[in-house]
Amino acid sequence: MPYFENAIRKMLPTKYRRKHVAHDMYVAVVHFQSLVPMMGRHVYNDGTTKNLMSLTGTIPVLFEDETYNIPVCLWIEASYPQTAPICYVTPTSDMMVLSGKYISSNGEVMLPYLEDWKKVGYSSTDKQRFFQRQMEVCI
Repeated sequence: MPYFENAIRKMLPTKYRRKHVAHDMYVAVVHFQSLVPMMGRHVYNDGTTKNLMSLTGTIPVLFEDETYNIPVCLWIEASYPQTAPICYVTPTSDMMVLSGKYISSNGEVMLPYLEDWKKVGYSSTDKQRFFQRQMEVCI
């Protein structure tokens, strides 16, 4: 196991499936090198909060033949991989979120892929690439 994957594993609370989550997060960080794993406090839409693991950073998205680095935060619940990450576009101060078919006004990403998470049998790398392609649809 690579050192960094082991470090992620140690960051995870015991309620997580540490080996699986650490591996998937490691694959994501290798594929999207600006993503940083960290623990943080997530506020749900109903106002409740939980300490969750997240991947925060940017992912490159192709739009009209230009590549844009879109800031995102992927919250990983303890029930992962049975439940999909909670994904947000997190705009910088000079950006704004335009709500649409796949993104809410608060930046939450609502892709069909995330709705069908349990049915998908892709590898971690396939999931990351699919997510990146779907983000291109959003902007």
